[in-house]
Amino acid sequence: MIDVFISRSESDAQEIVTSLKNSNYTAHCQSLIKVEFLPFIIKKDFDWVFFSSSNGARSFFEQTTNVDAKYAAIGPATASAVPFECDFVGEGTNTEEIARMFFHLVAKERVLFPSALDSLNSTANLFDSEQIEIISTYKKERVALELPQAQLYLFSSPSNVYAAQEKNDLVGMKCVAYGTATANALNAAGVRSIHKVSSWNQEEIANDLKSLLS
Repeated sequence: MIDVFISRSESDAQEIVTSLKNSNYTAHCQSLIKVEFLPFIIKKDFDWVFFSSSNGARSFFEQTTNVDAKYAAIGPATASAVPFECDFVGEGTNTEEIARMFFHLVAKERVLFPSALDSLNSTANLFDSEQIEIISTYKKERVALELPQAQLYLFSSPSNVYAAQEKNDLVGMKCVAYGTATANALNAAGVRSIHKVSSWNQEEIANDLKSLLS
């Protein structure tokens, strides 16, 4: 049995893996979604671009390199995928609170939301429809596989939870969630033991995991 299963590629969780290894814990990384970038057309003018994921940022800048706008990111990890300095970066792990903070900051300015094809668009839904444009810049495909036995399962998104459900009974697992939306997905799957990370910082996430393992 391994200590921690992480639903991300090892390159996206390197600091967590290294910190766990240095404390003699084992980790297995495996993203449960495949991402495909999509072509897109922007129809409206905008003042802001809001990224809710690093895949949203990567897929957007795959086609668009010179944008005269302000950039916003749901958190530091997403901001690191934006090749320019962000004017707004969410703090903490409560994505609903971050969305409300951004909503109040923007006021009546116009916002472009690069999103996944099946995104819930929870931040965009706070705005008047005339004020925003949502573009699908990537799509996700679930990777259904049997998860290895582990003491803890770290899920990085609702999509990874949904993919895990296809071949696994999550109810008895001890799970750790990135943010409120992922925790809600785990709760809907019947998971009884759910912990939320206290920070988006990978070193602090590793410390959370070690605390739960000790």
